[in-house]
Amino acid sequence: MKPPIVWITMLPCTDPLSPAGSVSLTLPYPPSANRLWTRASRFKKGGGRKPGIRKTEEYRAWLEEARVAWLLQRKNLPARRVSGRYRLEVLVYPPDMRHRDVGNLEKATSDFLQMIGVIDNDHLAKSVFFEWADPPYTKEGMEIAITPYS
Repeated sequence: MKPPIVWITMLPCTDPLSPAGSVSLTLPYPPSANRLWTRASRFKKGGGRKPGIRKTEEYRAWLEEARVAWLLQRKNLPARRVSGRYRLEVLVYPPDMRHRDVGNLEKATSDFLQMIGVIDNDHLAKSVFFEWADPPYTKEGMEIAITPYS
């Protein structure tokens, strides 16, 4: 069963102390790194099967939902891209009160930011900071700030 789409609105970054060239956006809550890929086999030329891996349905659904959220927000952003080294700060609002590992959310988030071109490559991260929001949770998803590192 596909989780319901949660539309998250974003307020434009109007903080006067926000560094020039930084990107702030809101994305839906991603799947855990443990649920991004699955084993799959495909037919190879000449018969038989070739083992491999592919994205899970949950990951594909999240990528599409995150892409829609990005498209809705990008026109309101003062900057759409951070080139070179960067700092990534993420405030996470979990969908429920289950115990989770916040570190498992970094892979999907960083890969998505690279895929849409907000960052050049996730290996350029100088620091990555993920933090759980304090309960009670008023929303679900992630508030993301990408700042150029200088």
